[in-house]
Amino acid sequence: MHARRTVLPFSLLYHDSARWLFILLLFAGLLSTGWYGIPLIPRYFIGVVDLLSGVFALFSALGTIWGIMAYREFTKSSAAVIEARLAARRLDPTIGDYEYKSYNPVTREYEDGFVPSGPVDFWDKETTVPGWMDKGKYWHILLSLQSPGREIRLKVVRDRELPFGEGRRNVAVTEKDASEEGRALGRYTVRIPQWLVMNTEQQRFAELGLERQQLSALVSDVNRKIVAATHEVAGWERLRVRYPWRFMTFAIYLNKSLPLRIVYRQVIGELSRRQRAQGRACERQPCKRGRRRARRV
Repeated sequence: MHARRTVLPFSLLYHDSARWLFILLLFAGLLSTGWYGIPLIPRYFIGVVDLLSGVFALFSALGTIWGIMAYREFTKSSAAVIEARLAARRLDPTIGDYEYKSYNPVTREYEDGFVPSGPVDFWDKETTVPGWMDKGKYWHILLSLQSPGREIRLKVVRDRELPFGEGRRNVAVTEKDASEEGRALGRYTVRIPQWLVMNTEQQRFAELGLERQQLSALVSDVNRKIVAATHEVAGWERLRVRYPWRFMTFAIYLNKSLPLRIVYRQVIGELSRRQRAQGRACERQPCKRGRRRARRV
């Protein structure tokens, strides 16, 4: 008898539902702001103050801002995932459909998808991975999902096993093991698609017949989009592992839609980009100084 599992998806269908909800909030806020706010303008010039209408107009305007920012946030999240998959499949049309089976030492059976067997050193040469998979991308996601008191199994599966193309259109799925051993260890299995850990070494795509510069630009574009999609998926699944209850889905969506949080993320992201740019500039400066000294000599 199989143990019952709690399945928590990162669903594009849920994202679309949230987007429509915040579109409704946007238009409702606009209508309410106009209904309560426009009559306040002539009253202001004649010295009449309607405090109640002013409060309603203020909160309606704030609701409009919330709707705009939340809609953009969920649109950006969905677009990052979809664009990464499309870019990866342009480079490798089979990615997402590769068949692979891993041996499970507990059940002594082979199961669909890639998952390391046991607590081994992932960078050990004996730890083999499929040719279409990048160890670094896999390891980065696995480390970002770590949480105190949790045992994380990161499983790479085909799109149809999520499923990605139908139903809820799941990008990733977190499963809580409800067996006695699973509850004791706090075991969670996170399933992600193959294209999120795609191997983008240029030698894999030599048969495409593209020029070197064109292939480099294409690979760089794929890597950039995979990084953006990884950020979305890992951030979402990390919250799923930390708060593994179905009712927390609403709280997670609410948290991700808050304008203050969105602004904070944008500010932190911009500061991080500037720091990286300054770091690269500082790394280049010694080289330029060295060349100038060599020329003087």
